Amino acid sequence: MSIITELSLSQLKSHRRRSAVICTAAILTLVLFMTIMSITFALAESFQLSLMLAAGSRSHASIETGNYSLSRTELLEKVQAYPSVKNTFFVTSYGAYTDESDDNKNKSLYGFSSKSMLSETFIELVGGRFPENRNEVVLNREIYPDIKLGDSVTFGFTHYSYDTGKIEKSDINFTVVGLSKGYTDRQLSAFTIVDESLVNELASIVQLFINFKSSINISEKVDALTESLTEYVIVDQLNIFVNSAYIGANATEFLNPLSITLIVIVVSVIFFAAFLLIYNIYSIALTQDMQQLGLLSVVGTTYKQMKKLTLCQTLILFIISLPIGILLGYLIGWKLLTPIFMSMSGEILPFTFNWWIPVVSIILTLFTLCFSAARPLRRLRAYTPIQTVNAEPNTITSRKVSSKSEGNSTPISLAAASVKREPKKLAVTSLSAALSILLFIVVSTLADTVSNVMTIDIMISDISVNLRKVSKFGANDLNNELSIDEKLYDDIAALDGIESIGCVRYAIASVKGTSEISQRARKFRDTYPFEEEQLNKLVDGNPDAIFIGVSDELCKHIEVDRNEYGNSIFYTGSELYDGNHILFISERLARANHDSTTFGEPFDFFYLNDGDLLYSDSLSKSYTVINGYSSYSRELYALGAIFYYSDYYPVFILPLSEFEKQFPDSKLASILINSVEENDKSLANEIERLCESSPSFTIESNIYGEEYETYAPTAHYRFDDMAELNARTNAIRVTGYGLAAIVFLIGILNMINSALTSVMQKRREYAMLEAVGMTGNQLNLMIICENSVSSIISAIVLLISTPLIRIMMDRVFKTEVSINPLSATIMLILTFAAAIVTSLISYKMLIRSPVTERLKVE
Repeated sequence: MSIITELSLSQLKSHRRRSAVICTAAILTLVLFMTIMSITFALAESFQLSLMLAAGSRSHASIETGNYSLSRTELLEKVQAYPSVKNTFFVTSYGAYTDESDDNKNKSLYGFSSKSMLSETFIELVGGRFPENRNEVVLNREIYPDIKLGDSVTFGFTHYSYDTGKIEKSDINFTVVGLSKGYTDRQLSAFTIVDESLVNELASIVQLFINFKSSINISEKVDALTESLTEYVIVDQLNIFVNSAYIGANATEFLNPLSITLIVIVVSVIFFAAFLLIYNIYSIALTQDMQQLGLLSVVGTTYKQMKKLTLCQTLILFIISLPIGILLGYLIGWKLLTPIFMSMSGEILPFTFNWWIPVVSIILTLFTLCFSAARPLRRLRAYTPIQTVNAEPNTITSRKVSSKSEGNSTPISLAAASVKREPKKLAVTSLSAALSILLFIVVSTLADTVSNVMTIDIMISDISVNLRKVSKFGANDLNNELSIDEKLYDDIAALDGIESIGCVRYAIASVKGTSEISQRARKFRDTYPFEEEQLNKLVDGNPDAIFIGVSDELCKHIEVDRNEYGNSIFYTGSELYDGNHILFISERLARANHDSTTFGEPFDFFYLNDGDLLYSDSLSKSYTVINGYSSYSRELYALGAIFYYSDYYPVFILPLSEFEKQFPDSKLASILINSVEENDKSLANEIERLCESSPSFTIESNIYGEEYETYAPTAHYRFDDMAELNARTNAIRVTGYGLAAIVFLIGILNMINSALTSVMQKRREYAMLEAVGMTGNQLNLMIICENSVSSIISAIVLLISTPLIRIMMDRVFKTEVSINPLSATIMLILTFAAAIVTSLISYKMLIRSPVTERLKVE
């Protein structure tokens, strides 16, 4: 063992409390970094993982085994031996049905060659085991909720027989040996094991799924692999499938400047918070060990060696803290806070823990510790070895205090003089506390602001009644006869518990188109002949349009534009209410117009600019157009005005008073109700009962001829969506408050450590004050005042910083942000409480030794 290591261990043993505090700081820092890295990894992976769930597998690629002259076993050996291939699996599927009377009778029975394929297809066994032969099956618990282990289930198969040349049917009985749960968008209903006899019997195609050693350049690896198998190909065209999740995933979806900046800011905050604590500990330690370090200098120890000694101590403490930090980081960061944070998306994705999360966290934590520990040592360069050996801070302090105490000194003035002598330590302690409190303010304000912004997207009223399609045949259609019964409005208005009731009305009328619109519609009609009647009207220059009437107050909730940051701008002016303007909401359709140069681009069938005039034979006057934002379904949803219309109709909005002048015979689209009591279940039940007894409408689809659609009035409740919104904002709060609480704990530890160490350093100084007549109560008050200064400075920093934070968040959200001072107040009270309690404990520890003992030169 080297002399540096021996000295390090000796110093750590002689300063156990200091070592414990550093270990605690290392653990908390590691937990913070692991939490941030876990959330960052989950966010980065979520985009590609969503694509994998849509594709149904995380495997890189697959090839059909029947395309090669090799047997499946030989092909497997060839592919598995390829240098870049990691592992392979056989998978097959059989078109099957379980019960002709079942609404979801069409099922697929899959065959897996290995249990490892379950993780590749995001399937989890929730009961039983993996099949061992062709007569055993595992069923999806959600698709087969009534099936139990040991039950018998019959699958029917339709397949082509090469022997007879005909389509044949056969039934096969299986024993249920397992129940599964899937996470993919399209659930697998059942799977068994790949069996050669079953494959031959049902003439099934077997796929060889392939995973490479890395997911980089998968297409090139597949091409190279298939090139190596060229001599065995027996078909003209190979069926090779590359998982679209690896091709479609784009890192820029996550790694954009905003997300990178946010990650850098959070990591910097954690680094700064940990640095303040560790730097303060080592700065105090340097003062305590100054004479010992001076002696080392006298005997020839260089500055570089002393720095190595400090870093060696830090490394030893870090190694001791590492297992606990990794475990707590995994449990708190990955298992607790990351799922809560990711639940804001509305779904829990099956994320897997990645090795680089602890690796990056360990590197960041170690850098923070070493940087913070080495920083105070720079002070040694200003001293000669003799100066460090003769340094007696307590003696110097005593002389200053005695000269200051001549006259009418008080405990408060003496505390102020003592604090002035250590401005750096005071700044570090105060900033550490202020930073943690500022984090709480930002988190609480962020959660409240997100909640307020998202609330606009939910619903304007507590309860809305709309026409909903209850049978799903054919395409959506709009019909002038589609309407909520007017009697339903009167019946609901007569119920008790209603604070206010309003409505949204609509009408369909022809408007005047332009020659440009006619040309575009003609081109589309010739290549995509849906909605022929409306397209013909567009070509003729007299298309139908939807007119919606809403109250003036509700008009203000309609989004009309987006600013440069992508935030919503809502209509708040008076033009729409003057009777001469109309709000036009265009729908940019994501449809192809079958032109190779614009394939897949948005196609506007009808478009008007700001200031254009809208003419119609159905209107008594023309209106000046206000052009709204290009997607109107979200705004109409917020108004409760969801009814089913085709994509080919322009939409115009008028204030209800003006709308009723133009369309006295309009139809009722939505009923909007606000209840006296929030979440009034009795009122909701009454409205549901009235909706069930109200007439429904059945109309024939204009695309699929004999098929039809049925619409019925249906109630929707705002508090259902508010509950989901509250769950998401609570996820922000829990995650943010969890991180902020750890940072706050670091700040409190910094205060406690500074206070306790300061009292121990000034034992002789306090003893001298007691010797010249200071009472115990006066000494206690002096210590309390000294330790409370950092809390006072933190409060001042907060008073200055909070308005700046509000202004900054106003600009970010482009809305007025309200900061709740409750969290800051609670945190300040806790810091003051910690300062007072620590002072009392310090005083009790101090007076255990007699004054004569404390006056001795140490």
